Amino acid sequence: MKKIFGYCRVSSNSQNLSRQLEELNKQGIDDRDIFCDKQSGKDFNREQYKLLKKMVRSGDCVMVTELDRFGRDMNEIKEELHWFTRNEIEVRILDLPLLSGVGLETKFINGILLELFTYLAEKEREKIRSRQAQGIKIAKEEGKYKGRKKMDIEGFEETVGEWRAKKISALEACRKLGISSPTFYRRISEI
Repeated sequence: MKKIFGYCRVSSNSQNLSRQLEELNKQGIDDRDIFCDKQSGKDFNREQYKLLKKMVRSGDCVMVTELDRFGRDMNEIKEELHWFTRNEIEVRILDLPLLSGVGLETKFINGILLELFTYLAEKEREKIRSRQAQGIKIAKEEGKYKGRKKMDIEGFEETVGEWRAKKISALEACRKLGISSPTFYRRISEI
């Protein structure tokens, strides 16, 4: 039996999912079948999205309100949508009804439209980044922006010394300090 799931996403905890949830509920999707993330659309490493992919089966349908709820990276969106197609899972995008349907002609048109819409989603992400950079530049010029506050990690210097002396691995150093490896390497480059 075909099951319909919903997926919602906003970029941060301060944003609200209500509008998307309301639209998906209007489509008859129960709240327990809607997966929601409050995380950037820069990639697909999102807890609820990954859970959704584990839940869906061949013949099911995944519904989103807009294409950019999936993400903002054109190539990754296409890969994800191809994953759904390969697994015979229908994807419905409410604000793009042209992308719904079956048949060879629909697949052909969907391919063209998908290229266009994923391009637009990625361009929007680029605009967001550009606006953020402009805002930061102005704030720095006005002396209002100081950048991210550096974390004071207790025992960092000592642990780095052990790592450099090859007494412990980078992984062990990260575990000991309770930080991720990108943070570890970034902090080393700042020393």
